[in-house]
Amino acid sequence: MTAYVFVGLAGIPVFAGFKGGLSSVLSSTFGFVISFIFVAYAAGKCLQKENPSKWAYISAGLLSLFLNYMIGTNFMYFALTFWLDAPKGFSYAVAWSWMAAYLPLDLIVTTLSLALVPKLRKALKRQLSINPSAGA
Repeated sequence: MTAYVFVGLAGIPVFAGFKGGLSSVLSSTFGFVISFIFVAYAAGKCLQKENPSKWAYISAGLLSLFLNYMIGTNFMYFALTFWLDAPKGFSYAVAWSWMAAYLPLDLIVTTLSLALVPKLRKALKRQLSINPSAGA
């Protein structure tokens, strides 16, 4: 995820809306991009055991969602408040209420991921044990 952020900051249009470049840092949504680095690290730490439990997957999913919202929403609030034109009546509570609209879908996607990732991990492990050169 760090490489993804640096590729985007270097100007390759990998961010939302096919945008890239240093000016992306000034976007109100750049905090969500930054959060991906922390989300990837936290999820990896939760799942680094050889055979993670169901609770490890649940922890990874919920922690990832929490970090994404905390970093992204706080960055959005500060960006809109301090260097972008916040709409009239904008407040910290309004920023979080905007994010509430995305939470149901994010919870559904997280739940589906929690069901799919263990199966994908087993399939990948099986494929690599059959064909060890596939991991190279």
